[in-house]
Amino acid sequence: MSSIDPLMFDIAMDAADLVTGTAPGDEAAGGDEAVPVCRRCGGQLGIFLVRSLDWQHFRGDWTTSGTQEVYDPGHPAEVTWLLPGEQP
Repeated sequence: MSSIDPLMFDIAMDAADLVTGTAPGDEAAGGDEAVPVCRRCGGQLGIFLVRSLDWQHFRGDWTTSGTQEVYDPGHPAEVTWLLPGEQP
């Protein structure tokens, strides 16, 4: 993904660092960073390279080493970036 869209890769890695608590000391884990969610249903979205380069709905934690379950909600992902506490 870093060679296809370097900016998106940086954003995704920064978000993962915040969630896992490995962000620099001046940034709170899960603080004020935007996360990708589906505009239509509010579900979590991610890109899973072993499946495709498309955004997909998933359940689970946001960490790259965590457990995620990709599922089909019956509609395509409509990506929007929200800050914690915002509604899609």
